[in-house]
Amino acid sequence: MIIFSCSDDTDYSITNFAISPSGITTSNEHIESITQLFSVPSGNEEVCFTSARGVVVCLNTTCLTVDGQPIGFGSIQLKYVEIFDPADMLLGNKPTVGIVDGQQVLLESGGEFKIMLFYDGSPVELDWHSPICDIQMTIPCELTGDCNNDMSGWSGAVDSNGNFNWSLSDVFVQSPTMGVISGLNGLMGNAVTVEDNNYEMVVQSLGWRNCDVLSTFTGDPTSTTITCDPYIIGPSTDGDEGSLEEQWPEINWDQFGSSFSFDNTNCRIGVSFPSVTTLMNMDGGQDGIFQQNLPMGEECNFILMAPLNEEGDVFAYAIKNTIIGSDVDISISSNEIQLGNKADLISAINNL
Repeated sequence: MIIFSCSDDTDYSITNFAISPSGITTSNEHIESITQLFSVPSGNEEVCFTSARGVVVCLNTTCLTVDGQPIGFGSIQLKYVEIFDPADMLLGNKPTVGIVDGQQVLLESGGEFKIMLFYDGSPVELDWHSPICDIQMTIPCELTGDCNNDMSGWSGAVDSNGNFNWSLSDVFVQSPTMGVISGLNGLMGNAVTVEDNNYEMVVQSLGWRNCDVLSTFTGDPTSTTITCDPYIIGPSTDGDEGSLEEQWPEINWDQFGSSFSFDNTNCRIGVSFPSVTTLMNMDGGQDGIFQQNLPMGEECNFILMAPLNEEGDVFAYAIKNTIIGSDVDISISSNEIQLGNKADLISAINNL
């Protein structure tokens, strides 16, 4: 029997919108809110479940280990995250940026995923020496567009500066154990294939995984700057009689004074492109000035978001549409900034 639920995961150690040397980083509160929980029996050869978005995940529970030792019969708790939308990428700080030969590259996503397993509260690992311990994922292409035969598997991790990046992750198509038997050291191959309008992805270790392909933008990367003016805190301008304090009592307005200035410690600016499923973060932020190398001639949306309370559920946000290279001075003014809850922000981003 498979038991399914959605839950806020309290096992994440980083708080909402933690600050790193490079500024605002992972929003684990958001990742927790979209974490799906499953319970599956251990000791079964293969167990499959279908996610909220229709991804089918299959794993063999006879080859799982805790601290290197096989687990017995019982129940395995599985925590699963899937991200297909730019709002989740931005709020969860999972941009589609890869590192290839030491350089940042923009990726087009077929889905971002995290799988974690627990047995009696202890983390479970896959026995990668076993030829039957791969996790098989069937991901409908339609969740991110048309099928792309060039998709590959990528692994995600946070670097020393607090930035989340993806790196290419090949898989053993023949395990080291089987390789020893046949006189080989194991054969490597692509983690993703396309079959019947689905991406079939093989996962051989747990954590963040992505089905990605290098972006195909034709424009040369060009240095692009956007300036965020301070948000002037004053009387409501949206037609309501009440003050901001009355409309948003969740926010401690006294801490901001007469204005809210944006920088790399209190906000994030993501860049999305209408033509593909991708998102990258702008760098910098000192004095409200953010920079990034973006493809010349491409339409994009700059998405500014700044949480205004510790719970991270009320935001100042703005969206600026432009063509890269057409505007010399790109800026977001105070009167372009809106206030809203997380649902408002998600709706605004995903409806672009």
